[in-house]
Amino acid sequence: MKSFLLSLVLCCSCFCFGQTAKDSIKLAKNTQKAQELTAKLVEQRTELAELEAKLIPIQEEAREKIEKAKASSSDNKRAASKLESDLDSRKKARRARNAGDQAADDAKQARKASDRLEDTEKDIKKLKSRIKSNEKKLEKLVQ
Repeated sequence: MKSFLLSLVLCCSCFCFGQTAKDSIKLAKNTQKAQELTAKLVEQRTELAELEAKLIPIQEEAREKIEKAKASSSDNKRAASKLESDLDSRKKARRARNAGDQAADDAKQARKASDRLEDTEKDIKKLKSRIKSNEKKLEKLVQ
């Protein structure tokens, strides 16, 4: 009976110590993952702050380019209507052609600025999503 109890105690103690080592390894891995996630979160938040700081100037640039394109389009219409009244005038034809070229260039710049704005907004949205995901992962590791 004593030997049975002794062997039972030894088996239980070995079992308990075996789980403790596994738990400590798991805890160490979780701690390391949590540190890595924390570092990644800091990096992502810094990147997010930089992108948000760039967003306002990009928005202003896009607005300016769109207004410039609208103004160029109006100038083109005026030049075209002046040419329409006098089709034989080389001077008016040249001005209409130049106004049309300028309107096309300004429209292209406005499109590019608008695309940059959309890309930046998309990057911000993706980064916020990744930050949220990493925060959830970190929360699970900490619990």
